[in-house]
Order: sequence, then C-alpha cells, then structure tokens
Amino acid sequence: MVAGGCLHLLVPGLLGPVPAQLRDLVGDRNVVPVTERLLSRASRLRARAPAGVEPWPAAFAGAGAIGVLGAGSDPGDAFWYCADPVHLRPDRDRLMLFGGEPVRLDDSERERVVEAFNDLFGNDGFTLVALGNALFLRVERPPAGSAPPPHATREVSGRYLDAFLPEGEEGREWRQLLNETQMLLHGQPFNAEREARGLLSVNGLWFWGGGRLPGAGGGSDLEACLTDDPVLAGLARQRGARVGGAVERLSQIRASHGDVAVHWSAADDALTGGDVEGWLAALQHFEQAWASEAESALAGGTWAEIRVYAGGDRGFRWTPGVRRRFWRRTRALKSWLERA
Repeated sequence: MVAGGCLHLLVPGLLGPVPAQLRDLVGDRNVVPVTERLLSRASRLRARAPAGVEPWPAAFAGAGAIGVLGAGSDPGDAFWYCADPVHLRPDRDRLMLFGGEPVRLDDSERERVVEAFNDLFGNDGFTLVALGNALFLRVERPPAGSAPPPHATREVSGRYLDAFLPEGEEGREWRQLLNETQMLLHGQPFNAEREARGLLSVNGLWFWGGGRLPGAGGGSDLEACLTDDPVLAGLARQRGARVGGAVERLSQIRASHGDVAVHWSAADDALTGGDVEGWLAALQHFEQAWASEAESALAGGTWAEIRVYAGGDRGFRWTPGVRRRFWRRTRALKSWLERA
C-alpha cells in the first residue's frame, strides 16, 4: 500500500555543469551505481522545479523580495535584492568571482558587513539587512538605467566578473556601487581573521533578483517544502505550502498523502564555491542518503513516486516500476553530466 504522494527532490548541481576536466575525472567508472541505475531507468521530465515554485533556481525579478518573505520578514512594497557575499580574485587584468560555501559568513562577520555597508551607503538610499543566514539590499530608489544583470550567484561563480556587469552609462551607478563595496570590504579586519584560518576573504557582494514582491501566480500542489534557501522558501510560503528546514537524507522526511519538495544543496554549494572535492563528496552522499534510500522507499510503497530536479530543465521521474526496467542499459555518470 502506498502511503505517500510525490516527493520532489531538488538537487541543483548534482549533474553539473562541471568543467571538462572534472567530467573526465569521473570517467566511465561505476562511481555511484544506484544513482546511475535510477537515472538510466527513469522517465524524463522537462522541468527545473515542481509546479508552484518556478522559476527557482533561476534568477528572476522580485527574487530578493521573495527571499525576504522566505526568511520570515515582510518585504512590504520596498524594492529588494539578494546580496550574496563573494570573493573577488584578480586574474591578470580581470576579476573572477567565487561564491557559495567558501564565503559563508558567521553571525559576527555578517553583522560587521551590515554595519560597515550601511555606514557608507545608508544616506544614499541603500540599506543592507541580515535575515537569518542571508543578506538582502533594500533600495529606496533603484539606480537609473538598467538594473544589475539577473544572474544569480551560482551562475556567475567561477567566471570573470566583467562578463556579467551592466554596461554603458546606464550601468555606471551599479558598477560604482560594486566597486565601492569591494574597496570597503577589502579592508575589513574580519577578512584578515578569515585568511588566518585558511578561509577565503569576503571582498564583495553580488546583487541579483531585484524587484518588489511579485504576485503569487496561483496556488501550489505542494503540501510542504523543506529548504534553507530563502528564495525557494518564499515561493513555497507565498503559494500556501508549509515550510521547514532542510534535511540531509530521504529517511528523515515523514511521508504524507500530499506532495513534498525537499531541497538538498550540497552539490550546488560545492560547484558554486569551486570545490571539486566537495562536489565528489556530495555525489557519494547522494548515492547513500538519497538514491539508495529512494530505491527502498519506492519498493516499500512509502512514496508513490519521486521526481528529481538536477538543474537546468533536466528532471527524472522514479516510480516503483523503475526497478523492473532491467532492459534499459545503465549509463555511466559521465554521460549524464552537463559541461560548464
């Protein structure tokens, strides 16, 4: 007897995009056999997220305000951006941007960033706000001309910054804000403390998803969403789903008759931070804590089906019958990986 509805497993970064060298490193070895088998026997979906929480994880206008809502605050009618800490590294005459787990701030560091930023820019109509583990920028008057490019930090990380900056006179005010923020944070004492501990300095902020709170856009079939991502949490909350914190393995999720979405970010965090070893470790964790437990849960009727969203528009649908599709040749993980 099937007890649960559909489990939507959101695992961006699990299948890349990864550099060609990393794809070749994985090679044709049988590194995650259960994952490879389930991917090969699954039905294919063309979706980046379950119905009701699109367009996550892509950036979109109003993502900042949605994130404020997801972090448990009221965005009101203000204009908000997500403001992610980043590390900017010189490479000849250009800057490369790195985000993700390596530049995660602790509570004290976050407070110091907020205080320093608001002391410098508060009178210019920019207010940096810390909500939980995230930072958001409230703007009284959005800068003239084009807004910052819509790319989320995960899309920019590991790339040259200048390729994503707004161009021309319209983007001048934003480029100036980014440059002045870099100079401000570069000299903060907490960065010397981070470097002494072997951590990347946080010498910039990446602003994205600007806008006011958009309309809900209809309801959602989701009963619950388990995530620590404020934008995803905001989308789910706005559409009436119950929101809870992220979990680390499938067996920690209590099955229900409704649909449940769970976001597991370890692979995405590793790729965003340029952490190859972290990404390989995330693959192994997914194999044991998600793919293997998914096989057991489907066989035991805990869930009617499991849908996996692995980034881009690539999704996979696993049902109890997936175990019997033995005629489908199991393809190595390398063949599923998206190239950067």
